[in-house]
Amino acid sequence: MNKLKIILCLAVMLISSCVTYDQKIMQPWVGATKDELVSKWGYPQSASDLFQVNESTTVYSYRSYRTDVMSGTLTPCTVSFTIEHDLVKAYKYEGSNCPKIER
Repeated sequence: MNKLKIILCLAVMLISSCVTYDQKIMQPWVGATKDELVSKWGYPQSASDLFQVNESTTVYSYRSYRTDVMSGTLTPCTVSFTIEHDLVKAYKYEGSNCPKIER
């Protein structure tokens, strides 16, 4: 029974950390200017991290590897922002242990 409690507790922690990351870190970036984003996140590191969708829309991607506290292994994360007319319109992230750069 104790193993089940531990598994449930870990699942709840994982879900709550995703919600917190989404609401606290990512969501506030929607509506930010491109200059504000770049001042905090930096400019994407390579041309492959920039994707021109059309004349007014570009996707900026930020890739990182961080050490997972629980397992001690490096975990990848990619955070992407869709910028339309110099404003952040959307975001997406894949992976875990992503950077926590607040607006």
